[in-house]
Amino acid sequence: MFLSLNKFEVIYPDFKVFVESLDLDVGSMTAVVGSNGSGKTALIEGILGVLQSTNGTKHWKGCLSTLDKENSGVQLQRSGFGDQMLVEDIRLLHKALYKKQESVFIQDFEIDELARKQYRNLSRGQKQRVDLFVAMAHMPSQIFLDEPKTGLDSTFSRIFMKHFELFASNNENSAIFACHSPEELQIADQILWLDQGEVKDFGQKETVFKRHLGEYKIDLKGLTDQQRDDYYTAVQSFDSCPQEPLKSDGELVIYGGLIVKEWAQQVIKSDGIPDYSISAIKAVDFLQYLTKKGC
Repeated sequence: MFLSLNKFEVIYPDFKVFVESLDLDVGSMTAVVGSNGSGKTALIEGILGVLQSTNGTKHWKGCLSTLDKENSGVQLQRSGFGDQMLVEDIRLLHKALYKKQESVFIQDFEIDELARKQYRNLSRGQKQRVDLFVAMAHMPSQIFLDEPKTGLDSTFSRIFMKHFELFASNNENSAIFACHSPEELQIADQILWLDQGEVKDFGQKETVFKRHLGEYKIDLKGLTDQQRDDYYTAVQSFDSCPQEPLKSDGELVIYGGLIVKEWAQQVIKSDGIPDYSISAIKAVDFLQYLTKKGC
């Protein structure tokens, strides 16, 4: 067992996050998803002990009550570094704490070019590079990340994802990470979905996708208002359409199972719909659905 929570809650004056029960195995890659304000950051910080206002029980691998910091890597939205610290001082402090620092992370995140800059004077993306370097350069076996691609340009996003994928390829490594990007969610093997501080769903990624969206995404475009409304009504009768279709001007996006797919193929052929797509549900579809529905 990597982490076990029981009746665990993180308490704010006007908000709380509550998890009735959660067991994560060693080697699990758990993506925490949800809208802004759903409690993703609060949960991760509460698990790490950054937020002290917590109730319930928490046990780590080997039934430890405290986090194995030596083998952990952490990147949070708020850093604990002093504003006046030089990046070089942060690098040296990291090396002193962990006694290990892989040079590939210095090179890939281009830490040397930031060495003489104060942390407070870094751009958002530069701070993120430093934070990710600190989280990953000692090759921890468990990492905790809070939207790690935030602020990174495309080049450093690819670099981070390369290292994250290598980390995830080791079956002894574990991760909990809040994410908004399909690339990050693709790495996950399970999803913890938060909504207004409560667990809306938890399970294997493909199972969660299927439970909430079905197996297919059907996008019908160039529809008349009458066609869109008629198709919308027809789809509502299918049990294999777990979610309400999304309507917009001239377009209908439908999520569902095989029956819905076969119905759509018949409609496309019989009504001559020229602009459409039918595809298996992917990470990007799930995240887009959360965004559109405000989940």
